[in-house]
Amino acid sequence: MLYLARLMNSKQKYLVFFGLIALCFLLRIFSLWTPLINVDESQFAEYANKLLSGGLPFVASVDTKPMGIYWFFAAVFAVFGKNNMIAVHVATILCVLGTSYYIFKISKSLSSETSGILAALFYIVFSTCYIPKFISTSIVLIMMLPLTASMWYAVKGERSQKQVHLFFSGILFGLACLFKYQAGINLFVLAVYFLIIRPFSFKTSYNPFRQKGFFSFLFGGSLVGLAFLAHLLSLGIWDDFLFYSYQGNSAYISAGSQFFTFLKKAFIRGGSFILATFLLWYFGVKRIFASLRNFSSSEPHSSAEYLILVWFFFSLVAVSAGGRFYDHYFLQVLPALCILASLEAEKFFDVLKAKTWPVQKRKRAYSFFLCALLLPPILASGARLVADDIYRLAKDDHPHLYIPLAKYVDEHTAKTDTIFVWGFATPIYFYSNREAASRFLWCDWMTGRISGNPHQGDKHFEETSLLAEKSWGYLFEDLEQFKPVYFIDTAPGNYHDYGKFPIQKYPQLVQYLEEKYRFETELNGAHFYRRKKEI
Repeated sequence: MLYLARLMNSKQKYLVFFGLIALCFLLRIFSLWTPLINVDESQFAEYANKLLSGGLPFVASVDTKPMGIYWFFAAVFAVFGKNNMIAVHVATILCVLGTSYYIFKISKSLSSETSGILAALFYIVFSTCYIPKFISTSIVLIMMLPLTASMWYAVKGERSQKQVHLFFSGILFGLACLFKYQAGINLFVLAVYFLIIRPFSFKTSYNPFRQKGFFSFLFGGSLVGLAFLAHLLSLGIWDDFLFYSYQGNSAYISAGSQFFTFLKKAFIRGGSFILATFLLWYFGVKRIFASLRNFSSSEPHSSAEYLILVWFFFSLVAVSAGGRFYDHYFLQVLPALCILASLEAEKFFDVLKAKTWPVQKRKRAYSFFLCALLLPPILASGARLVADDIYRLAKDDHPHLYIPLAKYVDEHTAKTDTIFVWGFATPIYFYSNREAASRFLWCDWMTGRISGNPHQGDKHFEETSLLAEKSWGYLFEDLEQFKPVYFIDTAPGNYHDYGKFPIQKYPQLVQYLEEKYRFETELNGAHFYRRKKEI
């Protein structure tokens, strides 16, 4: 890697960085012509539209997540236009590049510019290597920008012993928590490192900065939390937030935590992710074992690497929370893994450059690296070309399934009309460009369905205890206020596995439809009910 080091000391280093930027756009190019890659994106979009039209969060639209991702979508839509998902995907690519930059900075500070480039390269490549929808705009992917930046300032503070760096780290940590609560695991990362590992495990004299630095981090994070609390209180929605976000998340996590289901999903989904990113795990695990072996003899200058090591292990805990192991959850472990892998990969190339191995062994080593680096993104890109077929074989939802339904709505309603969809079919709102007539963008609140619940497929499982309090009352209140032109029932077509929740199961809803609506048509398994003209 000596040649690369010389290269990076010249003006040509900019070619490397521009090359990484171009590679990031190339690997995510599918997102630049595909409006919806994942059904979740349509839900984020409709929630953002509710905010832009003046609706209150957790009142005009409800969800279990904090506000970060909705503010992100709303900001893009405010600048580039309603439902401009191509702009969202470009902004997402910029976020990936931003995360890669901080990964580069961390790895460079631990070793060299070479390891930094490798770390950034690994993240750009392997953040695309999994199932087709892995490149969608997910909450975790956007969250990793402030979270990784937070870790960079923590590393910088560890080196400089300046509390202001830990303060900035805390602010960025707080911002990350506004996207997803799993970011909160980094509170334990810094606590374990600064209060336990750093003061007691290295051969240095006691330094009160470690404790003061951690409390500076806490102070920065608390300021963000207090600002968010003040925002909720000023809008008068604290109780709504507490109910939908806190209690909703508690139910969601507990519903997916059964032991044997946890192990099965960890093995299948976790194993397939490890296979897709094998090069990272090969180098990363080697580095982890080497670091643990040298732990007791480490010198202070190498201590920051153990902060990344702690980050990696706690990120695994965050990925496992709830036991669902959805594809985008794995993104949380990637930055720490890429950094650790880059440190070992640099050693790997130094050994090859030294020519201490036989020629054939070196050729095999180079071939292994190139195959493990190039094959996953090639296969992932190829899979995206036939994504429709893959989703069909996997019996998974593809946003394209909803286009005919949305087209029918668009052709038979005015732009200002509202609609309501029974089920979990938010792409209909997006593709039809019609506003949802209820705060409930999907119907789990009324049915008790919780995504990932291992019992949900059991026809005898009773969801009544999982219903959101007052949800049915709120639904009918919304329907009366906004009077959707169409009530679209997707249960007959079993869209998003909603076949278990036919409207006939809910007498109140059937009665309401009989009074207010008439059946108009069936299309691709979905039933369309049109609102009767009021006399």
